[in-house]
Amino acid sequence: MSISWPAHAWEFKEGDWSGGIRAVVTVGTAIRASPIDPSLVPAGDGARLRLDHAAPGGVNSDDGNLNYRRGDPVSTVAKGLVEFEANNADGWGVFTRVKGWYDHTLAEGHVSLGNLPNDYAGGPLSDRGFSQGAKFRGISLADAYVKGQFSAVGLPVSVKAGQQTVDWGPAFTIPGGLRDINPRDFAALSRPGLQPQEGAKPFLALSGKIDLSSAASLEIFYQLLSATSTQPGCGTFAATADYASPGCDRVMVSNALSSADGLATGRFLKRGSDGTAGDAGQFGIGGSYLVPDIGTRFSLHFTNIHARTGYVEADRTGRNGAIFLPGDPDGLNPAYRFQYPKNIRMLSGSFATSVPSMKLRVAGELDHKFNQPLAFNAPDLLQAAVSETGVLARDFALVPLGGPFAGYERFHVTQGQLAASGDIGSVIGGTLTLGGEVGAKYVHDLPDPNFRRYGRSDIFGTGPNNGVCAAGADPKACTTKGFVTPFSWGYRLQASLSYRDILPGVTLKPSVAFAHDVNGMSYDGAFNQGRQILRLALDGTVKDSYLFNLTYQTTLAGPYDPRADRDVFLVSTGVKL
Repeated sequence: MSISWPAHAWEFKEGDWSGGIRAVVTVGTAIRASPIDPSLVPAGDGARLRLDHAAPGGVNSDDGNLNYRRGDPVSTVAKGLVEFEANNADGWGVFTRVKGWYDHTLAEGHVSLGNLPNDYAGGPLSDRGFSQGAKFRGISLADAYVKGQFSAVGLPVSVKAGQQTVDWGPAFTIPGGLRDINPRDFAALSRPGLQPQEGAKPFLALSGKIDLSSAASLEIFYQLLSATSTQPGCGTFAATADYASPGCDRVMVSNALSSADGLATGRFLKRGSDGTAGDAGQFGIGGSYLVPDIGTRFSLHFTNIHARTGYVEADRTGRNGAIFLPGDPDGLNPAYRFQYPKNIRMLSGSFATSVPSMKLRVAGELDHKFNQPLAFNAPDLLQAAVSETGVLARDFALVPLGGPFAGYERFHVTQGQLAASGDIGSVIGGTLTLGGEVGAKYVHDLPDPNFRRYGRSDIFGTGPNNGVCAAGADPKACTTKGFVTPFSWGYRLQASLSYRDILPGVTLKPSVAFAHDVNGMSYDGAFNQGRQILRLALDGTVKDSYLFNLTYQTTLAGPYDPRADRDVFLVSTGVKL
């Protein structure tokens, strides 16, 4: 149960300047709605928690799953989002957005297993070492920029300077396209009471747009400081890799041992200092043209950015003889860190149109990345680092003792997607809106997964070694299924009904969304063959000030989906100030 209070936005006008403050305050909770699936529970941690366990791997990917049982709250958060905007009569202005949050469940709640920062002590999780946006409580500056509109050589120009997002191209639900210019705040996306502004993570940049005519425009941005996506902290319900986010600094080497026993006996790899991609060289340029006769805007963009998420880099052992020694007595064991590959180049073409008579909107995008990094399968990389065996053994043997081995390779990747939405009109007393989206991804020249493979959670164990399975290998592990495939595709459907003034001042909006990953495994996790996700929601507002949300999300299928058992029920309420 939660309580909201009324308030009013503050506005001002002083000379040529006017502006105001807007805010949204929400309180909400997320509750696990499904039991733990034994097929996703590794032996060591499963035995420690007395859980049925049948996963062939996964000691490095199970904390967020095993910390919570069905019916447990996984997040109970109070949040505030405050915006300030001021503009003057000459076309100049400033905009800032600040957000704050406190997650009581994560900060104080009991968990079964724990996480790396609390040394798997159970009890409350620790966020020691997490990035600011992933901590259990905090205040952070999101947007903060100055903006202006003026005329140059007789042409209208608009500019921004500061921390901002770059919203180029159509907005799609399937990731991987032009909108991925912006880093993502995945920690914020996992909190109940999500506001639309919270998903993208602003970065420091200069951007501008010039209208060459009533139909043509040119736009550009240049990034000033490196920026990366914010990952959920290890041990939280949204996290899938126990070693990935900052502060989570060890990789266990044995699935037979629990995480706590692995720490106690020194059977882990240490994390070194993560790399940075650097600040320079990130930019984008593009243009668009409106064809009035068909009411369609066509756009073409080129971007060069550094990776927004990290890729594992492993150090080869520094000693001759024993590759790995428990406890690392001489500091020469293999180690790992995260690096951010530079200069990922993408060419993107898109269109957007509408058919007013049918109340229909259609958009499409075709992208080609010339050098997209693909991460090696994590168990293959760990096996090579710890024992110098497996499909990556020859690659590791070429690295000098103590030298780094990049955990990725680059490929050409092509992606296309098409979306349509429309207002159908009055249906059972409400206004019906329907939407659909279909997308596909293709990785060029992907090698045979019997000999070289990418992706797939370590929960599903180690695949065949050069096409050969070890004696007694788990059949779900020793297969080429679940790894990145050359081609993958899926679709998304959604429908909503809007009931305005169903009671005086009350608007209700029930909605349903369905995602189906039909075929193939994409390199970025967007498509996971066979996965189906159903999301039911009810949004409401009272007097356009108070708001509430009820959501239920369930995963219906997906044999190689590490999150297949993480159904969730969310409830939140709040007030717009």
